[in-house]
Amino acid sequence: MWIVRLALRRPYTFIVMALLIAIGGALTIARTPVDIFPEINIPVISVIWQYTGSRRTRWRAAWSRSPSAR
Repeated sequence: MWIVRLALRRPYTFIVMALLIAIGGALTIARTPVDIFPEINIPVISVIWQYTGSRRTRWRAAWSRSPSAR
């Protein structure tokens, strides 16, 4: 409760303190080295499969049916 009374008696002190904390936080974020947040390249694997000897319309019709009709 003492901090509330102090804040009510000296409001400018708490305003200045809040501004200093905000400025200090912004400076800390700006000065954070880049190596803490490294660039990550996630490997991606793509698989392409071709059905030779079949018409495209047949496969499109087979895959467009609902799962319950299969």
